[in-house]
Amino acid sequence: AMEGRFLGYTAIAISLNAHTPDNIPSAVSAATTLLKKLDSFYQQDNMVLNVNVPDLPWSKIRGFMITRLGKRHKSKPAIRDTDPRGREIFWIGPVGDIDDAGEGTDFHALEQGYISVTPLHSDLTHYQALETTGAWLEAVNQ
Repeated sequence: AMEGRFLGYTAIAISLNAHTPDNIPSAVSAATTLLKKLDSFYQQDNMVLNVNVPDLPWSKIRGFMITRLGKRHKSKPAIRDTDPRGREIFWIGPVGDIDDAGEGTDFHALEQGYISVTPLHSDLTHYQALETTGAWLEAVNQ
């Protein structure tokens, strides 16, 4: 979805919140509902809509909710393995446990039976840190 946004497309990333989903039609219905209304929505540059659908029957989903990203603890350690050719490989470890699932987060919306919609921006710059980091670099450059 991020690459599509960089190419100038309206971008939506849709995930069904389950390792082994039982309700794929709910994700399809969520996508269809959003896409039918998308032309009336002004999307800002470099924005992706991150959509998470609870693994519930469509009739049990309570609606769409605007959210912010929740937070997780760090991921579990990487898993060392050997590929079929005998080379060492590493699998990314399982995701960390949820750290922030407070009201307004995508995690909270899913727990309440809502589809979470989080607008994401591709600019990862930490603007509040520019000044202090710049001052530190001045000292580094001396």
